[in-house]
Amino acid sequence: MNGEPSAFLWDLAKQDILDVAGPIWGVPRHSGTPRQAAANYFAMRVLRRGMALDPLFHGGLYLEAYPLIRTAYEDWLSVAFIL
Repeated sequence: MNGEPSAFLWDLAKQDILDVAGPIWGVPRHSGTPRQAAANYFAMRVLRRGMALDPLFHGGLYLEAYPLIRTAYEDWLSVAFIL
């Protein structure tokens, strides 16, 4: 990027995700309860998938990004059911 504001929704969403999740799940975490362990596991997966999506989106590889998006959605459903 050349310092100009992005017109793509993903760039804004990615920054929001990083601002919220980065300080919490961007470092190794130890879980005290099984519920915390499940939440940490799925939240870290979502954060890592977000980082993997970024170069795919910027490269125009939208079809290749689809499996990551689908599994991220399934993770959110799983964690909602578990918790």
